[in-house]
Amino acid sequence: MSLFITTLLLLFDFSYGYLTSSRLSKLRLNSKLNTKANNFDFVTIKCHGVVVTITPQLRHLYPDCTDYIQPINNNNTYYGIQCKCYTEYIISDDIGLYENCTNHGIMNFKHTQNFEMQLLSSIQRSDVVIQNCEGKQLSVSNCVFDEMEIGTANIISLNLYITTLVHFNALNTSFVDANLNYLNMQNAVFGDVYMTGIYLQNSLVSKTSFDKCTIGTQKSNIFEDVVFSSCSFSKTKFELLKSKNMILEGGILRDVTFLNSEFVGFEAKKPTLENVNFDNLIFTNCNINVKVGKDVTFSNSKFNNVTFIIEGIDEKFEIKFINVLFENSVMNKDVLDNKSGNFVFENSEEKNGDKHKKTIIGAIIFVCIAVVFVVVVLVVVSIFMGLYFYGKKKPEDKGYSKADN
Repeated sequence: MSLFITTLLLLFDFSYGYLTSSRLSKLRLNSKLNTKANNFDFVTIKCHGVVVTITPQLRHLYPDCTDYIQPINNNNTYYGIQCKCYTEYIISDDIGLYENCTNHGIMNFKHTQNFEMQLLSSIQRSDVVIQNCEGKQLSVSNCVFDEMEIGTANIISLNLYITTLVHFNALNTSFVDANLNYLNMQNAVFGDVYMTGIYLQNSLVSKTSFDKCTIGTQKSNIFEDVVFSSCSFSKTKFELLKSKNMILEGGILRDVTFLNSEFVGFEAKKPTLENVNFDNLIFTNCNINVKVGKDVTFSNSKFNNVTFIIEGIDEKFEIKFINVLFENSVMNKDVLDNKSGNFVFENSEEKNGDKHKKTIIGAIIFVCIAVVFVVVVLVVVSIFMGLYFYGKKKPEDKGYSKADN
């Protein structure tokens, strides 16, 4: 009996130990993955020669600082190793780990012919060029690319994870079906670019320009937990955008259109709007603090629990609201609840915002005009009365005649 009990205890200890070690290994694995992700919660900038690390949400507080990455080493040689479908870029030291795979030899980073099914991991390069070709089914993780150029190309089915792009240029290019997670993009330029089916999350895009771009039209685009800091958008159209917890810090939007989109938890921190059209949008739980130039219109849109703080670039400005509905919202301290229809929000204040001073000055001017008007009326009446009485006192009007001498 004692032997049976001892055996059960040993089995219990073994099982418990195995399960515990298994759980611990999973926890360690999850910890490593979370550490990689959490490391991206910070970005590095250089201020007056000092390199500091901050969160992406605080980047706009340091406009005079430059984004910083460690210098890239271009000396590594990478080999293309194909195992089943994907071709992975690896260094020579790791070739021995892929004995049963096909070695395609040394790979370069200048693509001028179509390519597909490539896997890039833990690579740093500053000479990547994709020109006049098509790339399909690409996977990129833990990479840093500087001075990367894409021109007249089609990128289809891109998966990108924990990657930094600095001085990235994309011209006359389309991106279709891209999953971008933990992207750190700095000083990039997009021109004549078409994007659809884009899922961008947990990312920072800073000091980047979008000119003549189309984002949407065919497939929904999802931007979640994304910060756009000091970016410029011109002649660009967003459509079918689903945004959650997106932050737009500074920058300018000029000749931009938003169509058929939804914003939840959106924050605008003083971007400048000029000739911007918002049509058929839904805003929920948003804080919108913007500087307005001219020709800004919201039409066919709904606002639920939205706080507006609107400033003008010039002394006077206006925003048109056409066929809109406000619920539990505030606009420059004016409560808008269950208010629908057409509105025009106009700034009647001076640029310094001294509304009371302007009101007092207006009142004084009104009083002065009223006093002058009363004085003029009294003078005119006095003149007419004087003429009337003077005429009544004339001798000829009383029937008198002069005596003969």
